[in-house]
Amino acid sequence: MTRFMGSVLSFPEDLIPFNISEKMTKAELLKSKCKIIHYIDSASCTDCAVKELLLLENLVNNHIDCPVIILNSSSNIFHIKELIYNYNIKLPFLLDIENKFQDLNPKLPTMHVLKTFLLRRDSVIVCGNPGMNENILQLYNREITKK
Repeated sequence: MTRFMGSVLSFPEDLIPFNISEKMTKAELLKSKCKIIHYIDSASCTDCAVKELLLLENLVNNHIDCPVIILNSSSNIFHIKELIYNYNIKLPFLLDIENKFQDLNPKLPTMHVLKTFLLRRDSVIVCGNPGMNENILQLYNREITKK
């Protein structure tokens, strides 16, 4: 994981936006100075990962200037729509049907608990799921509130 910290992440141009509010476009989301990426790869249980996201919503509500972006490599658009509706998810989804995000970022951690990243100007500054670990949550809060 230490080799991943400080990495600059690249985003594919053909990400399909889902559930993006009228306040912010896909381009604005990706260009945010601060953002949290929760990456769900094709080997992950999408339903499980989405349930974890509900824990991240409190973090987003406290830090509107640091959006959470769910990046999902699933090609099952119907299932994603169903999850968004069933769980009343307000977080933006970007679908990566061709799994280009993983191809563009070969250093991505493979452990499930490390697939959430806090980025500052696309550089990874924290890695870990703040919804699953209080210490990671405190680290996210500390980094997000830094100026």
